[in-house]
Amino acid sequence: IIIMKISEKQFDYAYKEYAKELLYIAYGYTKNKEDSIDIMQNAYVALLESNKKFESNEHIKYFLIRVTINESLDLLKSANKKK
Repeated sequence: IIIMKISEKQFDYAYKEYAKELLYIAYGYTKNKEDSIDIMQNAYVALLESNKKFESNEHIKYFLIRVTINESLDLLKSANKKK
């Protein structure tokens, strides 16, 4: 069960407005389409699960970008450990 702090309308807006940008950011780090899609989806799951009170759409965008970058770096770190 997911308890949302943001409204469904805000989530839909955030998805429509920022999904492509998040994919580009993740791809810039990973150079892999499938990993980029997974990272983007993880960012939106983190948004849904977040207990933060978002003050604006820009705040939501910043949160999503930060999660995307962190997830991308985590993936790269884990890939380097496997080598």
